[in-house]
Amino acid sequence: MIKHSLKLIWNQRKKNTYLIIELFLIFVLLFLNGTYLIEKGSYYLEGVGANVEDVTYIRLEKKTPITPNDLATFNALKNELREMKTIENVSLNYRSTPYTYSMQRDKVKAGKHQLNCRIQSVDDDYQKIFQSPITAGDWFTAKDTNNRIAPALITEKTANYLFANESPLNKRITIGRDEFRIVGVLEKSKRNNYEKEQHAIIIPISRSNWLKENNLSELAIRSYSGQALNIQEVISHLRNYLPAKQYDIRQISEMTQMKTNANRFTKSDILMSLGIMLFLIINMVLGMIGIIGYRVKLRREEMAVRMAMGATAKKVSQQIRVEMYLLCLLSIIPALLMAIQIPLLDLFPVDDSLFYIALGSAILFIYLLVAIAVWYPARSILRIEPALALKEE
Repeated sequence: MIKHSLKLIWNQRKKNTYLIIELFLIFVLLFLNGTYLIEKGSYYLEGVGANVEDVTYIRLEKKTPITPNDLATFNALKNELREMKTIENVSLNYRSTPYTYSMQRDKVKAGKHQLNCRIQSVDDDYQKIFQSPITAGDWFTAKDTNNRIAPALITEKTANYLFANESPLNKRITIGRDEFRIVGVLEKSKRNNYEKEQHAIIIPISRSNWLKENNLSELAIRSYSGQALNIQEVISHLRNYLPAKQYDIRQISEMTQMKTNANRFTKSDILMSLGIMLFLIINMVLGMIGIIGYRVKLRREEMAVRMAMGATAKKVSQQIRVEMYLLCLLSIIPALLMAIQIPLLDLFPVDDSLFYIALGSAILFIYLLVAIAVWYPARSILRIEPALALKEE
């Protein structure tokens, strides 16, 4: 049947060319949209490695550069804020809060390996605020930060790159001219749900560039579950230590809302992709039902002759299905030859595993659509009466 179907396809190659081109273009668009959706979906399921429920974010900007004396001021402010009945803990950090677009990068060296990493400058209370899962070691303490060699944490992804199968604990890394000792490993650390995880290093804010060249500071305040934070009272405490003539309050936001805002743009893109795919699917199915139905109608005499010579209606119906599946295969082959060049030439920054999942999904999906489109026209063959069809012709 396959050999005969290929012969029929070849004999009707002019009529089949349009259908093959249509299937080719639809497969390419399904594959590209599918790759994007699967990639974003996998990133979302990973999580960000931080719990932002009941957390409030405050962004501060000093009108002059930060000095070491400011650290003592912030520590005193934190202690006072903790006295509020609704506040569980407070953390000071620099360009490290999730769901913000702020980021600091630097080169990290470990032995012969060198890596461009996201540097998170935080205090020893950061983990108590965001409850980041630790898979090895522990978070650094205030006592650790006073050691000659400062402590640091790295993510599992960074540990695997820098140290392969070895334990990273107590290993030394260098950031710029500063040396750090790894005391713990985080499961992951991402800026938002739909972002691909980057290599990250977490260091004490007191041993970072925050005290050297910047005027930005970020506070994260965790409230007790179910208790609303009194923002006006918080601002009053802030102004006691950080007067308006020295500090501007640039932002005060609930982090759950920041999470929603940060993910909103990507969600819009995802909905647009889904809309395009739905539009393609509906038009493809309706168009193919019409095309296949018209072709079946033109071949009624041929089918009637086959059934008159002993072929069952079910067999003839199956023949139509096989022809369509083969046409689908002929349209996919050139698309596959083009698609496999993407990981080989590294044309797009997509993980190989996600790429092949998207490719396999696109193949299964287009065959499912073809099967749906050919179902009604193929089923109509079962209603053909050979004698009546030949008499009409």
